[in-house]
Amino acid sequence: EKFVLLAIEEEISKERNSHVFSGRVGGQDDGYRRLYGASHEALLRLFRDEKGYPESGDITLDQLQEFTYWLFKYRLRHCDKARVASDTRKGVEFLRRQRSGDRLTIPQGDPPDIVDPTL
Repeated sequence: EKFVLLAIEEEISKERNSHVFSGRVGGQDDGYRRLYGASHEALLRLFRDEKGYPESGDITLDQLQEFTYWLFKYRLRHCDKARVASDTRKGVEFLRRQRSGDRLTIPQGDPPDIVDPTL
């Protein structure tokens, strides 16, 4: 799921770069909104409500990993099945490129909150 989000962020970055003069300025939430249809903050709030975790500014590594899996299940439940398959394929292709040593395209702006660089 982390690589799916990175692939979507890369896609958004490429779109922005190809429309330099459009005046469109996006933020970190664009990837979440495109992939899940909601902001990172809203998704995290739903996750915490569903799991009974308190609202706070901090998240443990265990909760972060649980949130990532929860996002995957959320996407399966709430998104069009063909889109789920297409986005998952993008994530697998992104991972394949990274493992083969192809050049990494870093999305502009802050990295997504759910990215764990050790994976």
